[in-house]
Amino acid sequence: MKSKLNFFGLFLLIVAIFPVFFLEPFLSTSWLWYGLISFGLVLATGLSFFKQRHLFPEIVFFTLIVTTLPARLFVMHTTGLRFAGANYLLPIALFLLLLVISRSFRSSITGWGLGKIDTITMLLVIGFGLTSSLALYVWGNFFAKDLETYTSGLPVGHWTLLVLLGIAFALINSTVEEVLSRGFLWTGLNKIFSNVYVTVLVQAIVFGIFHKNGFPSGLTGVIMVFFYSIMLAIVKIRSGGIIAPMICHFISDLSIFGILYVLKP
Repeated sequence: MKSKLNFFGLFLLIVAIFPVFFLEPFLSTSWLWYGLISFGLVLATGLSFFKQRHLFPEIVFFTLIVTTLPARLFVMHTTGLRFAGANYLLPIALFLLLLVISRSFRSSITGWGLGKIDTITMLLVIGFGLTSSLALYVWGNFFAKDLETYTSGLPVGHWTLLVLLGIAFALINSTVEEVLSRGFLWTGLNKIFSNVYVTVLVQAIVFGIFHKNGFPSGLTGVIMVFFYSIMLAIVKIRSGGIIAPMICHFISDLSIFGILYVLKP
């Protein structure tokens, strides 16, 4: 017997993820809407606690992302760290704090695991990482309309410093984006649909649109990131955890850092 779709849970999850993945640029320019949507997310958090407890951790996480927007913007403008990974460090830190201070909250976390990396998983990680790196270079060299948009803010210095900065960028960005997408978004979707194929498809669509202004950008970028998200999902399913897709994502992000220097006008 097939289980019925949890429409109320789906509604709460959409309410939580939509502002994070699609509305943040708009919310940063309209404090009225930021306040209204933050209030709505707080209500959704309360509803999830009393009516959809299994979704409570995911709703809390996405609510923290939106409600910390002013603080995140301040940190971003103060430090100059404008990439997605650095932007979400604050809500992740607050979520970890909740885990530390609340045993009951820790016990509500399900669907997570580090996974295992066997030979096939490592081959997938290397293969997908190299494939994505080649695709990124081709896009940057032949299809990017304004590379200066990406290269103007690159740090300068001795090559050893740049290597360390590249590793730090790739490590932070890949870890945070995987926690966001193949982490909380994934577990939330799995709890609603209980169908891994739906989860893979939806997370790929959301992650692709989320990167429409990234590297790569535009419609081509959305399509490229969509298929890349499918690759990361395959790695996650094969490994049974989040570490392997983090490593694969790290390879791609490190490649982006290097490609921008190679293609810098």
